[in-house]
Amino acid sequence: MKKIAGKNLIYIVLAVLAVCAIIILAYFAPIQKGKYVQIVSEIGISQGAAENNTEMESVKVHGTFWNDGTLVAKNLSATVIFTDAAHNKVVRKNVPVGGDLPPNKGSIMEFDSEYLRERTVPKTEVNVTIEYVWMENGQLKTTSTPSETPVPIPVSDKINLNMDYNGRQIELTKGQTLNVTLEANPSTGYSWEAVELNNNILLQIGEPEYQQIPNFTNEHPMTGVPEMQIFRFEVINTGRTTLKLVYHRPWEKDVAPLNNFSIDLVVR
Repeated sequence: MKKIAGKNLIYIVLAVLAVCAIIILAYFAPIQKGKYVQIVSEIGISQGAAENNTEMESVKVHGTFWNDGTLVAKNLSATVIFTDAAHNKVVRKNVPVGGDLPPNKGSIMEFDSEYLRERTVPKTEVNVTIEYVWMENGQLKTTSTPSETPVPIPVSDKINLNMDYNGRQIELTKGQTLNVTLEANPSTGYSWEAVELNNNILLQIGEPEYQQIPNFTNEHPMTGVPEMQIFRFEVINTGRTTLKLVYHRPWEKDVAPLNNFSIDLVVR
């Protein structure tokens, strides 16, 4: 009887210790912070006549950004994207960053950028987006400041976008099919790949397809002939998400892509 009582006492003690351990873990778990990168920016934009030239117009951007997260943003790059619909232009200008951006607002980056264009009558606006790309836990991440006004897309079952929409905010409707067509040269090993999308809002349909560029003439020596790579997506739910594609060689790790395509989607 004494042996049985002793064993029961041991079991009770172990059970009490286990309960205490669970309580301690439950208490401290919420305190532990996850490791993440959070890019925060403050942007000011002015648009007016260029100095000493009344026929030209200047769009100036002044901004600051920092990392408010708890993880270093490795190999961070920033790009100012000027979308000039009146002149059918999308101009990208790189912001000198200098590598990694430390966490906890350890460094605040400041930049200025300018886009010059011919003055329009009546006056038209130039849309400005800031795109940030970095490596986080071995994965390529991206975010961007939202466009001031979403680009309305005509009501249709199929929506076709190309590189002209890069950096824009697009307004879609649930049930539409989104086609993204980008130029690629697969014979060099480079191809486009979707690296960021929310599958609860946007669902990729099959594998991307390739089509020849109409009326393309190979005037210069090159490896292979460029083609159009087409991605198809189904808009399955309302919400907001970023669609990000990169142009790279899939087998090359820790190598920056040659090009990026990113759009901010608002689904009604």
